[in-house]
Amino acid sequence: AACGNPTGSTPEQTPQQTESSDPPAQTEPPALEGEALSVLPAENAGLAEGGYDAYREADPMAEIVLLPTRSVTDFHYFIVGFREDSELLMLTREDDLYTADALSPDRPLLLAIPFVETIPNRGVSYVDADGALRQYAIVESGKDGTIFLMEEAFDSAA
Repeated sequence: AACGNPTGSTPEQTPQQTESSDPPAQTEPPALEGEALSVLPAENAGLAEGGYDAYREADPMAEIVLLPTRSVTDFHYFIVGFREDSELLMLTREDDLYTADALSPDRPLLLAIPFVETIPNRGVSYVDADGALRQYAIVESGKDGTIFLMEEAFDSAA
């Protein structure tokens, strides 16, 4: 049987795999990318004791790990609110819960977060290497419960 290939595929047929197959194999499952941050469930992240920072909310429902793929600055973990504007639901950026001057690949961040609701209730932001502010809502897949980052343009809190 072919190693790791889906049934029915032949090893010669690897479209669009020529350049992306070079990075070293990772032991973690693939994480959904939020540009410079990957998100993993804490139990899959293989964190070493003392090798990460953490922020835990009261009564958390899930633990996720933000793994920077490159250094980012001016990191914020914040409450997401919303308001209805005519027929549209506008997500708003509310109070910061945790901030850091920088996150780097050698120092992941564990977040113990509350239940991820249909309307996002938490978000993260950072400044990337190009100096651009990147903002994401923390959302859960309706298919399999995977938690990931969805890029979002938040309205300021009114």
